Amino acid sequence: MKLKYLSDLSIATAHFEMTENNKFNIEIMITKDQKKEIIKNLSDRFSKSKAIVFLGFQGLSAKDNIELRRKLRGENVDYKVAKKTLIKKGLEDAKVLGDNELNLEGSVAVAVGYDDEVAPARLSNEYSKTNKN
Repeated sequence: MKLKYLSDLSIATAHFEMTENNKFNIEIMITKDQKKEIIKNLSDRFSKSKAIVFLGFQGLSAKDNIELRRKLRGENVDYKVAKKTLIKKGLEDAKVLGDNELNLEGSVAVAVGYDDEVAPARLSNEYSKTNKN
C-alpha cells in the first residue's frame, strides 16, 4: 500500500510516501535560492572553522541527535545536516576541499569546531562509544 501526499510548504516542498511495512519515506525538495543560501551558510562556517568532522547519523533517534547537538554546542561546535552535494559545494567555496575527491556515503552531518581543533572529533568519538546506535 502506498500513500502519497504532496504539499507546498513555505520553505520547501515535501513528498511523503508510506511503504508496505508502514514506514514513511519523506523527501524535502528545496529551491535553487534555498540551496544557494545553504551553501553560503556552510561555506561561511567552514572558512571560520579550525576543524570539520563528518558524522554518519543513520539510526540515531531524534532524542539522541538532540543530545549530541547539545554536547557539541557546549564546546562551540556546530552540528549541521545538509545534502552531501551542498556540503561539498560549501567546502569548495570555502577553499577547504583540495584536489582530493571527498567520498561521503549514507546520511551525513557536519560538526564544525571554531575554538578547539580536536573538540569535534573527540566529542563525536566519545558520544559514539556511549551510544551504540
